[in-house]
Amino acid sequence: MNFISKMLTLLLVASIFCVGCKTEPKVTEAKVNYKNNDNTVRFRLPSDARFMNPAYMAGYEFVVLEYIFPYLMDFDPETIQMAPLLIKSMPETKEVTHSDGKIDGQAITFELLDEAVWDDGKPVTGYDYAFTIQALFNPKVPSDAITPYLEHVYDVQVDSDNPKRFTILTREKYILAEATVGNMMILPKHIYDPTGLMDGVSIPDLTDPEKVEALAKNNPKIDEFAKQFTSTKFNREVVSGCGPYKFVEWVDKQKIVLAKKENWWGDKLASKNNMLEAAPDTIIFMPIRDDNAVVAAIKGEDLDAVASINSNLFNDLKSNEEVAEKYNFYNPETFNFFYTILNRKSPKLADKRVRRALAHLLEIDKLVEVVYGGYGTPIASPFPPEAPYYRKDLQPIPFDLKKAAELLDEAGWNDTDNDGVRDKEIDGEKVNLSLTYLSTGTLFSKNFAETMKNNGAKVGIEILTEDISFGSILRERLPARDFEMAGMQGAADPLATMDPKQLWHTDSDTPAGSNRSGFGTPETDALIEQIRVTLNDEKRYAMMAQLQEIIYEDQPWLMLFAPQERVVIHKRFEGTPSKVKPTIHPQHLKLKK
Repeated sequence: MNFISKMLTLLLVASIFCVGCKTEPKVTEAKVNYKNNDNTVRFRLPSDARFMNPAYMAGYEFVVLEYIFPYLMDFDPETIQMAPLLIKSMPETKEVTHSDGKIDGQAITFELLDEAVWDDGKPVTGYDYAFTIQALFNPKVPSDAITPYLEHVYDVQVDSDNPKRFTILTREKYILAEATVGNMMILPKHIYDPTGLMDGVSIPDLTDPEKVEALAKNNPKIDEFAKQFTSTKFNREVVSGCGPYKFVEWVDKQKIVLAKKENWWGDKLASKNNMLEAAPDTIIFMPIRDDNAVVAAIKGEDLDAVASINSNLFNDLKSNEEVAEKYNFYNPETFNFFYTILNRKSPKLADKRVRRALAHLLEIDKLVEVVYGGYGTPIASPFPPEAPYYRKDLQPIPFDLKKAAELLDEAGWNDTDNDGVRDKEIDGEKVNLSLTYLSTGTLFSKNFAETMKNNGAKVGIEILTEDISFGSILRERLPARDFEMAGMQGAADPLATMDPKQLWHTDSDTPAGSNRSGFGTPETDALIEQIRVTLNDEKRYAMMAQLQEIIYEDQPWLMLFAPQERVVIHKRFEGTPSKVKPTIHPQHLKLKK
């Protein structure tokens, strides 16, 4: 689910339910000659995938799966606007009213392309969409990171005369109703529920929090389906969609191989909709975490498309004549940003004065210039600067060690034993102000940690560093709240961030949710809930501005900067990057003749 996955990428923190992840899929290795000028795109993933089921996407899976399971509608890489992909046109939306004349919700109608078929040739229909909703809302399926964006869904009604046409009914008005129900991947019902376990299970009951618990207790098929759907078979082995590419091979931590289908139905329509173009014969996704390994792979021409390289290494590659002869280099603006998430539930970080003191330790301008090659702009809010509701008057908190020390004094942290580290009595026990920063081990992350450590020592804060994989941070430490500070990268998508619930509402402060800092009060929850149903732009923008100010004052995240992307594409391909994640869309890279 592209919209949803991009929003999740802001934290990349869904609860992972991966069964048997060390089991190799039973598939035959693709024969690809990497060194010849074949029509194969070798694309770098910063992290390995964990499963091949779009119901659980929490990170880089969506980069792979979008070529197997196309969305109903997607962001056009050039215009950055939503456009039809699997549907004939943008949806028709009407307000649904009660007999008393009061507006209740919305009716959003889609019509799928006539040509759209699944891998086995069966047509894609509204019944498949309805099944996907059933699977996501099955209470035994761990899709908690996705369903909050769909909680306004009430029912799905398929046109019996035209199964390609279906309508989603919502319980209430919602500012992103079309985007959330339309920017979705859908699953083939006959493949993912071959025995019809979800047949007859009412969508209105599944989407009703008051009824779903009783439904789960009284219908054993709910549990039976969930066990089947979350099994290794449907997470690694059965990966079947209606997109241009089929799943060929997955070797853990080495590669995921997709091959273009022969006679793919979308080829007939690509001249009218360039988003349906699928140029490469093969796409190989290669998870390479270490930047130095990425550089070596580029120099050896083992990669064709790479984004998010360390800025200094990117500059080194640009200045390497041998590499520059073979690759093009790009610096597009993106919706990405860097930040450090703080665990507000830690006794050491519960006081916002301590969190703000940490913000005063940051030398963002220097960090951007020295560590990031100047490819970035300091920011103060976790919302896109291009958005009309962005608070431009909120300035990044300045580097100020004196102010940091004053705030710590006010919060009652003093160095009572003169060991250089402040301490305080909490619940009758002396606690040192010693904080551990989870670093992903990248060059930037290491430099940031070293700066924080040195500056922290100057004001009596001991900052330790623990190097850990990004995947472990996302899947283990953040959900368990087993962290104090963690370096993160997000994508402030202009559309996705219009709904702040998943990141900032206390309902999302759960192991499966994305409010990892523990931010929120009844007042902010009420504000967020009002934002979600306010269709008037001016009123909604005012509320979004208010929320930003509250977040800014609370400092649950230490906002760093918005980087420019660093993109490298082999010259044997035609193609340019986009602002839309993942910046490079390998499907559209065309081999030069």
